[in-house]
Amino acid sequence: TLIPTRHKFTVNNQQLYTWCALDAVFMPGLLGDVAQVSSTCPITNYPISLTISPTGIEAVEPATTVLSITIPGISCRCEDDEPTKAKTGPKSDGCSQMLFFASEQAANQWLNSHPGVALFSPEEAYQLANANWISRQRTA
Repeated sequence: TLIPTRHKFTVNNQQLYTWCALDAVFMPGLLGDVAQVSSTCPITNYPISLTISPTGIEAVEPATTVLSITIPGISCRCEDDEPTKAKTGPKSDGCSQMLFFASEQAANQWLNSHPGVALFSPEEAYQLANANWISRQRTA
């Protein structure tokens, strides 16, 4: 999206945004291009950066970064309930709960009040995305 969100997504020198952390992980595989992703931990406000290629996670800073993914299901329906919401982001609870965290310790503070969410390393999230979307798209 061109609408600013927490997750900046730069591909081919074009600044874009993703609705959630999981979008940022799987989009490079679907686009077939390398992306620079930057976000902030909602607990520590520490900056997080990733380089993600079509074949996986190339770099992560800090190395302790994890992301939350809603369960059950992995799909994210980002729908606005009114036109003004488009300026602030998606309505979807799924999207709003899929975030990057600077560490598992920071994420665990947040998880206590967010049931139905699991933590994944960026590499695990990419493998999950590859199995569910990227590889299917390549064979379609």
